[in-house]
Amino acid sequence: MARVFPVELIFKLEEKLGKEEAKEFMSAVEQALEELSILRKLELKDELSKELATKADIKEVRAQIAEVRAEVDRVRAEVAQVKAELSARIDKLEFYIKLMIVLLIIAIALYSPVFADLLKSLLK
Repeated sequence: MARVFPVELIFKLEEKLGKEEAKEFMSAVEQALEELSILRKLELKDELSKELATKADIKEVRAQIAEVRAEVDRVRAEVAQVKAELSARIDKLEFYIKLMIVLLIIAIALYSPVFADLLKSLLK
């Protein structure tokens, strides 16, 4: 990577150091700048790889999402099963309540003198 130094800087260096030493100095500075640039790129790449999600990170998150979805499906199945069981129990209880009401009405009717008179009149 060729760097262009300002002309004034080149002339001043040649004036102070001489032509050959100025070239060596500029070459050394250019090499040091190139190494710094490479080092900076590597550091930036390392920082970005730490901060940004990699393909492996995304794959891991997708696997976790799949696990959570499977767990949600399992819980939904359990809830549906419990709901069906509760519905069956509620239906049974409703039947028993209706039966108890009918039996209560029959018991009240059997002990009622009015009902007895009504039965007598119907059976005649």
